[in-house]
Amino acid sequence: MPFENLRTHKKLLVLDGKVAFIRGLNIGDENRYSQNPPVPVRDLHFRFEGPVVTQLVEALSNDWHFLTGENLPASKWCAEVSPAGSAVARTVTSGPDQDIEKAEMALHQAINSAKSSIVIMTPYFLPDERLSAALEFAAWRGVNVNIIVPEASDHALVDWAVHAHVAPLLAAGCHIWKHPPPFEHSKIVLVDYLWTFLGSANWDRRSLRINSEMNMEVYDRELAQSLKRDRLGKPLRHLTAADINARSTARKSAMRPHVCFFHTFKANSFALLRTVRCASQGTAR
Repeated sequence: MPFENLRTHKKLLVLDGKVAFIRGLNIGDENRYSQNPPVPVRDLHFRFEGPVVTQLVEALSNDWHFLTGENLPASKWCAEVSPAGSAVARTVTSGPDQDIEKAEMALHQAINSAKSSIVIMTPYFLPDERLSAALEFAAWRGVNVNIIVPEASDHALVDWAVHAHVAPLLAAGCHIWKHPPPFEHSKIVLVDYLWTFLGSANWDRRSLRINSEMNMEVYDRELAQSLKRDRLGKPLRHLTAADINARSTARKSAMRPHVCFFHTFKANSFALLRTVRCASQGTAR
């Protein structure tokens, strides 16, 4: 839906009430890397098993009722799910309703609780002043803050906006890295390599305030360490204050007017899949 807000940005697939797939991968032929897309996108998807799947079914059921007025009976859509592993997880829904700012508050709590490290990977990094300040304070108290964004996303305006507002973060001691092509669409947050936040939400006001999003927080060191190896083991370009200051006026003027419109761009992608087997679920936020 081009140019529209107040939309459902969630990506969720539940099978037999026992297995769920969640994160940021869209479903469509245009997302198939086998089709040799002109603009490939790299993504990361998660498969969940265990009691937390029940929370995802409930979230899906609530959305269905909101859109259609139909109640999905739990006896038909929810299954008896036993613990499937050692991870502890819970869903974090957010949207412009009773769920407003839930994802943002979860991020604030995690950032303010960080003791040693924060890693953020997002295709669009445009946090508001509160989240930016939380990251700056974390860096000032000695937390190693690393933010990974694409070298070039599918929105040129967003790329320029990232450069325009990260100088205070760099001055505070945060590290910003550019991921080389293909366009990295993964959305994950790692805190102390123990807590993982994943789902559909981007780091911008539109995603955290206006759209309806589905996210998950997972306490599992093995998952966080595997994501560290997979995502931080790539060659990245360090963005510095000198890079920000070196942007030429000529390059700024090269921005074309039509890129100023946000639109839904379903790029072709290839995704990696992670399986998370959960022992228990926390209370859904």
